Amino acid sequence: TTMVDPLMAQLLGDLIKRLKIQLHLTSVVVTHDMRLAKKLADRIVFLHEAKAIFFGTYAEMEKSEEPIVQEFLELDELKIEA
Repeated sequence: TTMVDPLMAQLLGDLIKRLKIQLHLTSVVVTHDMRLAKKLADRIVFLHEAKAIFFGTYAEMEKSEEPIVQEFLELDELKIEA
């Protein structure tokens, strides 16, 4: 959803979720938007410096002890509040 306005990002997210439910599709979505990831993802892979440093649910990611994961979540939360 990079370079897409918030309304279009919402519509794309809704479409992906609807296709997942109706057609039982699996999608790979690459995003920095944690709200979208939380809405769509059954599982999240967090990549850092070309390595997968986390794999699990959004709830598990929030509890991750990886400092870079926590830093990313905190920065994303600040962006949402701004």
